[in-house]
Amino acid sequence: MMKFVLFAAVVGCTQALLAPRQPQLRSRTRLRLATQSLLERDITRLADRSKSWAASKPEERVAVAEACLECLRTEPWDAGWLQAQTDLEATSPARSRYVFGAVVGDWLETFIEAQAPASETRHAFENGERVPLGLSVPGATAEIVRGEHKATEARAAEGTVSLVLGAGNQSFLALIDVLQRALINKECVVLKHHPLRPWLVKPYAAILEPLIELDVVAQTLDEGVDAAAALVAHRLIGHVHLTGGEATRDAVRRTLDAAGKQDVAISSELGCVTPWLVAGGAWTAKELKVAARNVVAAKKANGGSNCLSPQVLIVSRDWPQREDFLGLVEEELRRQRDERAYYPGARERRDAALVKCGMKPLGVESDAVGFVRDVCDEVLEEEVFGPFLAVKEVDGGLLEAADFANQKCRGTLSCTVLHPQSLNTMMLVAVVDKLNYGSVAVNVWSAFGYTALARGATWGAHHGDDASGSGVIGNHYSIPNVEKSVVRGGPLRKTVDLSAIPPGVVFDALFEASVRGRGAGAGASVLFRRLLGVLRGVAPVGQRGEAYGAPPM
Repeated sequence: MMKFVLFAAVVGCTQALLAPRQPQLRSRTRLRLATQSLLERDITRLADRSKSWAASKPEERVAVAEACLECLRTEPWDAGWLQAQTDLEATSPARSRYVFGAVVGDWLETFIEAQAPASETRHAFENGERVPLGLSVPGATAEIVRGEHKATEARAAEGTVSLVLGAGNQSFLALIDVLQRALINKECVVLKHHPLRPWLVKPYAAILEPLIELDVVAQTLDEGVDAAAALVAHRLIGHVHLTGGEATRDAVRRTLDAAGKQDVAISSELGCVTPWLVAGGAWTAKELKVAARNVVAAKKANGGSNCLSPQVLIVSRDWPQREDFLGLVEEELRRQRDERAYYPGARERRDAALVKCGMKPLGVESDAVGFVRDVCDEVLEEEVFGPFLAVKEVDGGLLEAADFANQKCRGTLSCTVLHPQSLNTMMLVAVVDKLNYGSVAVNVWSAFGYTALARGATWGAHHGDDASGSGVIGNHYSIPNVEKSVVRGGPLRKTVDLSAIPPGVVFDALFEASVRGRGAGAGASVLFRRLLGVLRGVAPVGQRGEAYGAPPM
């Protein structure tokens, strides 16, 4: 059971540390988003509020963050929106609820802590020291690497509003973006939800109630391309932030320019052709097995539609264990369950990539990962954003693999380095330093680079290349001139198996213990009551498993 608990913690973020308080807010906020006329009124109200909010003191924003955190902990988590997400993704509602709540809770707790004048975490990040991620990723650390360039963050001008265009592939992303713009950048924000996730309006309204009631945040649903373009071109929109693809970013830029708003900046997170660099050298059988399992688990997660989903494995042509490793990858692709490739065009993009590599398409009814042992360079010029994984063999070692990733894989958002314990430490240092990516993960999936941003690290493209966007998320401690963030896992032989997803009851226990802030006793009570109910026959095992989203065996 402890193994399950630790893994569940890896999937989400660290447990909340603050005890719950009695709510001090009014009843759950109204949903002000129905019509364009109401939206116009909201944008005007937010623009009028922008000057005073930009001048807000840290303690004022801390109070608002604490109120949002309380809303998160007391949110009833209506089954309706969780069921809608389950229907879309075919995943566990218990897992979705925990991951959503833990990421947002961590972000808010870190923001509150970061406003303290004296902070050990701030000191560590400022000095390039490694900060433990705790239960977020057991045994892992995060650090911020600073460079010589001067990083700047685009902001909405006084009297204008920041527009956030919500992501369609994860439910917590847009909420983090709104909190970033409102609490760190001190902007008033209007959020347009992605058409795939309209149900997020309700939980967002509950969690963001303190900001909505202060006329700092408003939200609206997607009403089509024309309505979205009109919103972007609105006279009071002074900044746009989006999570999506290059085509969407470019369309937003054209819309702004056509409206005479060339001075309005765009910040964005656009994904990349995410490489996993596999070091040569002497690997143990367990290291090879764990590495293969975690590569495939990362690839299959969310049907491959993650901005940090591995797309290419870069291996040395001279590595004696190359075929052993790739054989294990193929075995894991068959063993692990395919996740639904629900994101629009995911299966078609996979098949198109397969055809480019001279292989047969799998068909639009299949969620299987298309695997290519010898990728063509053309596929490395565009993010597939779907169930596709390829191999690229290079001459030389890890440094040459890093050169290939920097030069041939489009985008600079994140990458992962896998290595055996036998690898020379100085070689690892040199490779991490060489990689031009905004987030570099070592022996752990770069998804936990996003986890690390909720703990004060950074997430965003490497400077100097806009293929993955511009600007960073996180950086609660305002560390200047960020070059990259580095997340380091422990030895592969001790790494948690990402493919071993625990049953829903474990996520429920973690949710009560951490997100609700009720402690380990509450989590243990959930596990006990659920077990007792099964033993008494109150609920058949199969029915209970379905109710809590236990993954099929």
